Amino acid sequence: MSKKKKEIKDKPLDMKHLDIALKCSQIYKIINEANLDLSKLRDECDHPKTYIGDYQTHYGHIIENATICFVCNELLNTVSKTPLSLYTNEYTFKI
Repeated sequence: MSKKKKEIKDKPLDMKHLDIALKCSQIYKIINEANLDLSKLRDECDHPKTYIGDYQTHYGHIIENATICFVCNELLNTVSKTPLSLYTNEYTFKI
């Protein structure tokens, strides 16, 4: 373990930061439960209506021309993938 991490680990937390840590843990638990519920709902969905659009999986990662379920917003498949490159200055955005 690095020396810096050991120093941080040994430093006691005050009540403010203990409260922040508790609230963060509670929020992460809610997010995990919501993701499980969303996954179950998407498994139940028959995807009766779809559309073609751009799908953002996370910040800065866009899948263009994706087939998306109109009901549950699940990414079903892609016609083509054009990832944004972090190594060039050429970015394409559809507005």
